[in-house]
Amino acid sequence: MSDLLLFPSGVSMGNAAMKTPLALDRLPISHVLSAGIAGGIDPAHQMGDVVIADRWFHHSEAAHLDPKSDGACYVKPDDLRPPRENFGSMFPDHVRAVRDGMEEPQRQAFFPADPSLLDAAKRAVATVPPMTYAGREVQVSVGGNGISGPVSMDKREYRK
Repeated sequence: MSDLLLFPSGVSMGNAAMKTPLALDRLPISHVLSAGIAGGIDPAHQMGDVVIADRWFHHSEAAHLDPKSDGACYVKPDDLRPPRENFGSMFPDHVRAVRDGMEEPQRQAFFPADPSLLDAAKRAVATVPPMTYAGREVQVSVGGNGISGPVSMDKREYRK
């Protein structure tokens, strides 16, 4: 049996990126599994629910562009090739990342979670005691999509 350490990092990937190395520096941690409200993209989840996602999307990799002076269209940089239509002046793009075995950065829509960690999370969730938030029982689940970024994204149409 292994020990499990749970700690809140706060809202935003920036907080997680800051607090996770602090824990790694101070404790003998072998694996890290991130969880959260999954960006509120599934209306079945409520504030305080915990979702351990299969796939993590990053919503803030985007260009925010001003329209041309005639207002008819936007001037896009040559290297911007967004995978979907713009949302107003925001042009969402994939994250460019280099992973094991890659020589050059490649565009990725999401980062998959490690299957063995997801299996461990499923086993662990079954042992989590009931928790409450704002007077209701918190739901803890494994699976589905998570989305995060360094800004709060409360745009229903964009999440669709």
